[in-house]
Amino acid sequence: MLKRLNYLQEKGIVISDGVFEEISYLKDFVEKRRDNEIWTRKAMYEKWLTFFQESDILERKQTLILMCQYLYAIPGHNANVERIFSLVVAQWTKERNRLQIETVESIVQTKFNFNMTCSKFHKYVMGKPDLLQKVKKSEKYN
Repeated sequence: MLKRLNYLQEKGIVISDGVFEEISYLKDFVEKRRDNEIWTRKAMYEKWLTFFQESDILERKQTLILMCQYLYAIPGHNANVERIFSLVVAQWTKERNRLQIETVESIVQTKFNFNMTCSKFHKYVMGKPDLLQKVKKSEKYN
């Protein structure tokens, strides 16, 4: 645990003096649920969510929240990066070497985020006049 705390401090994450109490509280929390079959089936992120939801006192979880935010932000694999690279390579061919970067970026975003071709995306957007109005006005939309 000390190595992890030192690593986080090197990355600029401030570790409070109450870390020992937080970890002790977490340990007690987990030990009370150790024999619970529902608890053991949960994925790790679900266990952390349960802990944070059921711990109502901020001082019991403040540093642990920071640690989870930092550690869970690191992707466990690079499959998405590989897919994006593959999509870019598929667009930027010898025949299409004059495409602007913005065009390639738009094509890749459409294919990656919406999992549809540009023509299907165009048809989808054209069927949503309220969305088009918001885009023209530069408003934020869901």
